[in-house]
Amino acid sequence: MCVVIETDGGESSVDTNDELNKFEVSPDMDSSAVDSVPYSSLVGTLKEICGLSYKYIIEKKFDSVEDAGAFYHGYSRAVGFGVRLSNKKHDSEGRITSRVWVCEKEGFRHKKYMCNTNSKRRPRLQTRVGCKACFSVSLHCDTNKYIVRAFEENHCHELAMFHEVAWVRSHRNIDAKNLFQIDAMGNCCIRPCLTYEYMVNQKKGYSKIRFTQKDMYNQIDAKRRDEAFESDSHATLMYLQSKENSKINFYCKFSTDEKDRLANIFWRDSHSLFEYKCFGDVIVFDNTYKTNVYAKPLVLFVSVNNHLATFVFGVALLSDETVQLYRWVFNTLMDSMGHKHPIYILTDGDEAMR
Repeated sequence: MCVVIETDGGESSVDTNDELNKFEVSPDMDSSAVDSVPYSSLVGTLKEICGLSYKYIIEKKFDSVEDAGAFYHGYSRAVGFGVRLSNKKHDSEGRITSRVWVCEKEGFRHKKYMCNTNSKRRPRLQTRVGCKACFSVSLHCDTNKYIVRAFEENHCHELAMFHEVAWVRSHRNIDAKNLFQIDAMGNCCIRPCLTYEYMVNQKKGYSKIRFTQKDMYNQIDAKRRDEAFESDSHATLMYLQSKENSKINFYCKFSTDEKDRLANIFWRDSHSLFEYKCFGDVIVFDNTYKTNVYAKPLVLFVSVNNHLATFVFGVALLSDETVQLYRWVFNTLMDSMGHKHPIYILTDGDEAMR
């Protein structure tokens, strides 16, 4: 259903329906006509047309929590405020029995952040003002539907203007179409900043693209992290295999998990074998605590030679810190060194290393 709203700057069409869970301002409409009009003045007309009275919303039923969330997000976008999740309860079967959404300005910042005089960083802007607006649903066991139990529509702060609602955090989103375009331009070696500017020009405005450049960088980084282990594991195994074929006494061993994915890997070169035969009586064994991009412990076997120079006997990348994995990496080290056991092993107080 298309609603025409008259403003001082002209007419603007808004695409809506009775449920409002798909309410969205058309990206092709001329925002200059209503840039100065707050959503609070527009939503009154929308409520009258759609019948979104307090009584209508408080008695509304939903088939799932997702449907309820979609409805309230559509309502918040129409009104001009952001939404964030709050309390949630489950039953013994794992079903969600109640769910609460609140305004993004609900509550107040904790006092310890407000009164911290020793902080070296500039304090963030105060964004929470104690807004009471909320939307709550609970499961009705007889009908297996979610019924609205609480709804507060009044806000204690100014609502977003027409041209500002696209920058509200809960309404910023990179859809599948934009993701495909970002990936395609990235595969053509186009820098992300240039990709973003091109998409802004394509949509004819920053407010119509509905995500920031920082959102795009975060999305690219998240995708790289998701794909890093699978792609890098194959490249690592190919590289180590080439080293093993080209160099004498190069040693590499790995193990996989139940899904046949690379889990643990150990390697050492020929120079490490020579140094171990000469100075392998004392080994320092320690690991870095998941500081790499894969969030996995990196285990190092190191010692010193007669010139007090530090060198590495072997390196292992493990999937976890357990007794079984530490036993596996020690046995692998001994296999690679011809089962010559050290006299002393120095390590920290980790229970799994004892």
